[in-house]
Amino acid sequence: MYCSGCGQPIAPNQPTCAQCGRPAYQPAPAGFPQAAYPPTGAAYANFAPYNRVHRHIQTLAILWLAYSLLAVAAFLVVIPIISHMFGHGHGFATPDNFPFPMSLTWLLPVITIFVYLRAILGALVGIALLRRERWGRVLALVVGVLTLLKFPIGTALGIYTLWVLVPSQSAQEYDQITTI
Repeated sequence: MYCSGCGQPIAPNQPTCAQCGRPAYQPAPAGFPQAAYPPTGAAYANFAPYNRVHRHIQTLAILWLAYSLLAVAAFLVVIPIISHMFGHGHGFATPDNFPFPMSLTWLLPVITIFVYLRAILGALVGIALLRRERWGRVLALVVGVLTLLKFPIGTALGIYTLWVLVPSQSAQEYDQITTI
């Protein structure tokens, strides 16, 4: 075994590197039994190290779930305002003083469908990343790019998603954690 910090050989029973003092192996990620981590012998060949994607994937998944919940909650708060603006509430949207040349009563259901679809996609990304599904990375990338347009929170989440999952090594790292 070799040190991940300086590359010096480490004896199998040595807890830290004698050269740089770094632990001989990373602590077990959440959900892994401590006694079986890290694997030794033949099981070490299939061992997926605790990598950059592994460190960020749970945070990313939770953020996607929270973002989806926030989108639906914000829309539920804004529905009365939109309803009045587009003629559903008949508050100020009468034919005499309606600010648009035609009735836009069809717009509220379209916006509602769009918001719910976006929330469902975000929740699906969060669940797929939490469950380490193979297709979760691709879905997260697609939804992350689409979410870049939703400034400021969606833009930040989209950039974070792309930062974690786009680099060339991220595909290999994500594949490693899906097989665990």
